Amino acid sequence: MRTTDSFTLASHGSITVERSCSLLLVRLRGDIDFALRDEADRALEALGAVADLPVEVDLGAVTFIDGAGIGFLLQCSGMCRQAGIDFGLRDVPGPAAALIGVLGLQTALPTHPRDARVLA
Repeated sequence: MRTTDSFTLASHGSITVERSCSLLLVRLRGDIDFALRDEADRALEALGAVADLPVEVDLGAVTFIDGAGIGFLLQCSGMCRQAGIDFGLRDVPGPAAALIGVLGLQTALPTHPRDARVLA
């Protein structure tokens, strides 16, 4: 069974949380910045409610990410670390990867290749 919660700001960006039996997938799309703070908070609440599945954050459709977006990723990572569950980013666009690198956050925000756990 798969459930989806979507938090969207029209024509700006979105955060979607999808749960399968083996993975919690957070999909980011568009501009991920301070304008999505309320949506990010609701997504974090959804993550907190499901603290037993590995979490992957798909950034493949991100067109822009700022400090607030990076902060959201760090909050996700921190929640997972505290719960003792796996966390990773996937399909990270070049500019986002560069920002993560410049900030020295590769350890806190590890990148995972796409694998068999991906939701269909």
